[in-house]
Amino acid sequence: MVFIGRNLEEMRLEESFRECLVGGER
Repeated sequence: MVFIGRNLEEMRLEESFRECLVGGER
C-alpha cells in the first residue's frame, strides 16, 4: 500500500513537472 502511494505521488510530481516544462516552452 505504501509503495503504491509513493508511486502515485511520483507520478503526480512528474505530471506537474511536465506541465511546467510545456508552459515554459510556450
